[in-house]
Amino acid sequence: MTPQQVKVAIANSPIVDWCNNINERFNFAYIDIKPTFTTVASLYEFVDNQLAGWNQLNNDVMPTEVYQNSIGQWNGLKVHLSKFITDYLPTTDKNPANDFWVNQIQPIIRNVASSSFTYDCSEIDLIYNLSKKNATIGQGAYLYFTGNLSNIQNREIFNGVVHAFNLRNRESTILKEQEKTEESRLSELKDQYQRLIAETDKHLIDHISNNNRRVQELVDEVKRNKDKAESDSELWFVETKDTFNEFYTLCNNRQIELSNLYEEKLRMEKPAEYWKKRAIKLNTEGWIALRWLVGLLIFACLTLYFLLWQTPEGMLKSFFSEDKGIAIKWSIVYVTFISLIAFGIRAISKVMFSSFHLARDAEEREQLAYVYLALIKDKAMDKEDRTLIMQSLFSRADSGLLKEDSSPTMPGLANKLIQ
Repeated sequence: MTPQQVKVAIANSPIVDWCNNINERFNFAYIDIKPTFTTVASLYEFVDNQLAGWNQLNNDVMPTEVYQNSIGQWNGLKVHLSKFITDYLPTTDKNPANDFWVNQIQPIIRNVASSSFTYDCSEIDLIYNLSKKNATIGQGAYLYFTGNLSNIQNREIFNGVVHAFNLRNRESTILKEQEKTEESRLSELKDQYQRLIAETDKHLIDHISNNNRRVQELVDEVKRNKDKAESDSELWFVETKDTFNEFYTLCNNRQIELSNLYEEKLRMEKPAEYWKKRAIKLNTEGWIALRWLVGLLIFACLTLYFLLWQTPEGMLKSFFSEDKGIAIKWSIVYVTFISLIAFGIRAISKVMFSSFHLARDAEEREQLAYVYLALIKDKAMDKEDRTLIMQSLFSRADSGLLKEDSSPTMPGLANKLIQ
């Protein structure tokens, strides 16, 4: 687990406040540094850096006792810190976490401080540099730093003890005092750096925790809004379902009605068009017949005038004389002529009146077709009315030409003229 992952885990933990308010101090027995940590994240990062630093050292050069003891102690502390982070950070009760920390973590911290070194301290630098030249000399320096001087068996170990002694007990010169002062300042800077790192980690963890809390609040709000929207939509759907069904049924019925009306329009459009053209044609024929009738009347008047004008002077006297041949002859001529003129006038008048009658009938049938469509649209017609209208639209029209039509004889025509 990396330090970044640890910071995120602490930020998401219910006991984040407890993790940011610890107070652990390494009172190292062999070196003159005492780092203090106020957050779990900074302590874990320090332990992780120590393990990384020890692993970078060449364990073939470093005395086995020094390397194995220190790296084993730091590794054990990291394992217990990882267990604490994995098992106790997700819990909401801080008491189990505090018990584990006091009973497991703190004893290991004290053990590490009493028997280990940091990889970057001056003592380990001396032991490492001496071991590069001679492992026995490095072993002597390690024995001096740990206070185990009973195993000085040869000159090389003693030589290492002397180097370690000189490191710890430098001559009191101005230069040595200045170096000591600089080392003290460097140690203070290290402590200050560790404190700044701890404060930075605390601020970072607080920031992540607040952001996570805010994000969770936003997620909860979005979820509530989503649930409310779903509830409102379901309620709206239930309330509008019946209305929508009624609207759909109305639209469907209206579509069917319009479709039927359109079909009726298509069926009635051609007959109405035919009746319109038929009315125009019959009106034209009626007016033509009227012109013929007027012409025939004018012709009859003029002809009768000239016929009477050419009548012999003795025709009227012949009616009262014994010789009635001339009177009979001219009477036959007049009757025949007048009968023919009357027959022509009657025939043309019949054609004229029949054309105008049929034209009017065609116009009425055209209008009746549109009335029929309007009644269907407004649903103002039942089946019986529809049957009556269809019979009126498509029934046979009386032209008037066959009524009282026959081939009269001459006496019959004369009788009609006399009547």
